[in-house]
Amino acid sequence: MEIMELEINRVCNRSCINCNRLCNMKDVGIRFDVGYDMTVGQVKKFVLEMRNHGRHLDRVTIIGGEPLLHPNIDQIVSVIERGLLNTGLVDHCQLITNKTLPVSKGIKRSKVEVKTLAEPKDKREHHFCFFVAPIDKGWKYKRCECIQTCGFLLCSRGYFPCVLAPSISYVFNIKNLARFSLPQSTDDFGNFDEIVCKYCPWGSGFDKLLWEKNEGRPTTRSWLNAMLRKKDINDFRKY
Repeated sequence: MEIMELEINRVCNRSCINCNRLCNMKDVGIRFDVGYDMTVGQVKKFVLEMRNHGRHLDRVTIIGGEPLLHPNIDQIVSVIERGLLNTGLVDHCQLITNKTLPVSKGIKRSKVEVKTLAEPKDKREHHFCFFVAPIDKGWKYKRCECIQTCGFLLCSRGYFPCVLAPSISYVFNIKNLARFSLPQSTDDFGNFDEIVCKYCPWGSGFDKLLWEKNEGRPTTRSWLNAMLRKKDINDFRKY
């Protein structure tokens, strides 16, 4: 399957523990959501690139943040429906929401499927520990199945190899990772393993993550130092 995720915003009305979109970082003054929204023009450019390259995708997933908080969500859904679903360039499109906001009549009538994340009894059940760098733990790391199950990600910053790469790139100031035109399905994004995966616990196995009880706090040296560089706040360790 060839899949693409469209991360249209980072604004969210929740602050889940271990949010790998960094939506909860606003609680300590680190804002990754401001100025991050994709524009309708960027979505139209994606549709045009799909058409010009003759590409076909099995699925496109619209994600956030909370995508229903995007001020132009209805227009974005309409662009995707008319430009990708109706033309056969994409077989299926889904929008992932957290079930806290109403869905407009226009989106309900569209061909875009609205899916709700299951409400976990404990938010840690749904959001695995994220702020742990395998390189600090001495764990082996590799490209995980996230690339196959979720596909490339397009956001306002460009195309990334996986859904977690923008967050890690932002926190660790990794430059020149994004692509600014539609990547080929065979694009391996260079030495992605060494520049991103070493900071991402997902490639080290979920069995390790289940034992990390950090309540959403960065617990390894790389993450803590990188977060402190993003905002010089002395009480960050209390978070």
